[in-house]
Amino acid sequence: MQQMKILIADDDPTSLLLLKSVAERCGYQPISAVNGAQAYDKLISEQPLIAIIDWMMPEIDGVQLCRNIRAVPDIFQPYLIILTARDGKDDIVEGFTSGADDYVTKPFDIIELRARISAGRRVVELQRMLTEKIDELSTSEEKYRRIYESIHDVYYEAAVDGTILEVSPSAVKILLYKRSELIGMNMGLIYENPDELDEVKGELLTKNGFIKNHHVTLKDKDGRLVYCSITAELIRDETGSPFKIFGTLRDITELKESENEKRILEEQVNHMRRLEVIGRLAGGVAHDFNNILGGINGYADLLVWKLQDDPKGKRYAEQIIISAQRGSSLTSQLLSFARKGSFEINDIDINKIVARLRELLENTLAKDFILDISLYSSPCIVHGDASQLESALMNLAINARDAMERGGLIRIETAMVDIDQDTFVKEMPFSVNSGRYVKVSVHDTGCGMDKSVKARLFEPYFTTKAVGKGTGLGLAGVYGCVKQHKGYVDVWSEPGKGTKVDLYLPFVEQK
Repeated sequence: MQQMKILIADDDPTSLLLLKSVAERCGYQPISAVNGAQAYDKLISEQPLIAIIDWMMPEIDGVQLCRNIRAVPDIFQPYLIILTARDGKDDIVEGFTSGADDYVTKPFDIIELRARISAGRRVVELQRMLTEKIDELSTSEEKYRRIYESIHDVYYEAAVDGTILEVSPSAVKILLYKRSELIGMNMGLIYENPDELDEVKGELLTKNGFIKNHHVTLKDKDGRLVYCSITAELIRDETGSPFKIFGTLRDITELKESENEKRILEEQVNHMRRLEVIGRLAGGVAHDFNNILGGINGYADLLVWKLQDDPKGKRYAEQIIISAQRGSSLTSQLLSFARKGSFEINDIDINKIVARLRELLENTLAKDFILDISLYSSPCIVHGDASQLESALMNLAINARDAMERGGLIRIETAMVDIDQDTFVKEMPFSVNSGRYVKVSVHDTGCGMDKSVKARLFEPYFTTKAVGKGTGLGLAGVYGCVKQHKGYVDVWSEPGKGTKVDLYLPFVEQK
């Protein structure tokens, strides 16, 4: 085991020899110096545990040496004992003021000096242990500070009335407030509904002072909603009275939005399946009904031919034909919804269809309606049936007109859009194929629709119009036509604000 070092600094050889002997008996390795400058160098280089320094030495006296050593904080600070014949009160005070740890007067008692050396050793060892513990605590504190500052969850302390006493830095990222702004703020100010804070307090008071994963809605500094999961504990004082609330906040906004998106997608899938089933049923019914109408038409034609000499009977037969033709028109719309109708497919410019529609609407709309047509600057070519698309747009225009009893604005626009599946899907309530599309929008300023009406908008025979004013097949036919053309339909509507229907049809590049 290596001996601990002790510095003996004295210019008197006899005293130096005696002190070295005492040090060796105490189990130390003595290092000697005969003047203050030599003692200073050895204190720096050897770093002894204890130093016995004579006051009166050449070059640097003992008191000044103590001051010099204490002025160098980066070196190990030994236990300094001043040895001197000066025993005045002022001398003793000056000795301790210079940085000495002990003061021994000559002539000294060897037993007493050995006891003082042992005491100094204990002091130094305790100081060393204390320094090590402080370093360990500093390291631990730094470690947990970094964890505290880097953790994504928000740690907070709050008074029972909701005043924030402490909050971790992660709150700045989630709530956008500075920490200085949050500390001292009442938590009710960051809750979307302050009643939720009262609910949290109530549960803490009634559920053994602890809640876990309690969902609340907060709002950040910009007013954006932040969905959080709270885990909190109520701390009571010595009397059992509520004292503080310790808790954590976890931002679950992305999870919440993901769940909402999943729910919306599930609703869309269910809606599409329902329409698909209705479409199959409608197609089957329309096919059978067409067969029946074929027989009615045939026999009615025979009656007309047979009743050439009976004008009254002939008129009756002709009315049968007219009614059958109306029924045939309904079955045509049903087949369109079911996507089983016959189509004449060509490359057509949607702009031309809208232009023809303008002429028709301008001649039929009342004066209290404003028709606004905006066409894309280049041809909007799609692969499809012109008459079916014209019929679909006419149906949308008629519905827009019927939604405005006292007149209003009908705006029809064409545009080109590039659909990127990664970004477009997040904005639209349906899945799409990437590519370029012709977008046709029909917008009105009418009464609008609530969610329940919008959910059934394309179902056959569903209508909000009065009896006799609509069959409920117009929009079903629009939906079927667009799907037949491998397109998409998106509807925006709010009660009292109007409705906008966007049709997306695949664009055909002309060679």
